[in-house]
Amino acid sequence: MRKIAMTMLPALAFAWSTVSAVAQEMKALPPDAIAHIEKARHLIGRDLPQTTVGEFFNLLRNSKKTDPKILPANPTTAGPLGKTQYEAVGPVKVFDGVYVVGNAFVDVWIFVTKDGIIQYDAMNNEDDAKNIIEPAYAKLGLDPRNLKYIIISHGHGDHFGGAKYFQQKYGTHVLSSAADWDLMYRNVRSNAPPPARDMVVTDGQKLSLGGQTMTLYVTPGHTPGPVSLVVPVTDRGQKHVMAAFGGFGLPLNVEPSSAGPGLRVYGKEMRRFQKIAAAAGADGIISTHPGFDGTEDHVRNLIGGTAKKRNPYVVGNAAVARYWDAVDQIRLSMISIVDHLPAP
Repeated sequence: MRKIAMTMLPALAFAWSTVSAVAQEMKALPPDAIAHIEKARHLIGRDLPQTTVGEFFNLLRNSKKTDPKILPANPTTAGPLGKTQYEAVGPVKVFDGVYVVGNAFVDVWIFVTKDGIIQYDAMNNEDDAKNIIEPAYAKLGLDPRNLKYIIISHGHGDHFGGAKYFQQKYGTHVLSSAADWDLMYRNVRSNAPPPARDMVVTDGQKLSLGGQTMTLYVTPGHTPGPVSLVVPVTDRGQKHVMAAFGGFGLPLNVEPSSAGPGLRVYGKEMRRFQKIAAAAGADGIISTHPGFDGTEDHVRNLIGGTAKKRNPYVVGNAAVARYWDAVDQIRLSMISIVDHLPAP
């Protein structure tokens, strides 16, 4: 896997407010945004995922409201193990009975219990379900008819797109918050129709199956109702707790609007979930976008055997706390950027 070169931001050397009158594109970042980004990099250090900072700017990068060269580097230009962004990777065993499968853009987490399987997210569309996720079950010797639940992290098509396939073929229950069920039906794509409305997640709800109990929280921000998880796992019998924030991507609005809850709500909910996860003893972060949790690098370490002594997803309580602090610094940088974006 290639090393991710985090682009340094030399914007302080020239006028940050330079804007192209023709393209209406920000050409340099505000100084306070740069300062927050550098604080985030310091907090990430060398022991947390090096893809994290750049990943948080992908929504802004894709909006074409800024010159991409002024943003931290995009970490998902290629995938793990030299794969292209959309080639299948995995399944890879991460913990006892826990697997990740997907590609460099989006993935799913599979939790195997004695009474069936829980899956977190469903990738982008039916093709992903049929050609990446379903074959992963076969490779693992698992029967997808035992897939009891799919939890949708949030109501964007790249997360729920494959759920309808499993729901219709295997009778799998699909879970989402009420707000994001509504969002799914407002964001219908021809190649990724939403699953039939099924189970509604409430904040603090427990989901138990075969000795596994995970706790689900509704954490508005990226969308109206992402579903975040606190999940106990074991690694060769050693107990750990993973925290999965249901919508890491930073919205491009500061205050609540028709575009969504916005960055201030995101910060409040992220900090609330941080406290919940810390109280549960979370010592690792997982995500269904590989750039946020380091899956791109971790997969290579797990497959290559370099993770024999320490699971790369287990970083410890203090490092998890630093991760949330870094996310908040990136959020603050985004508020500054959004406040200074040129008028359309």
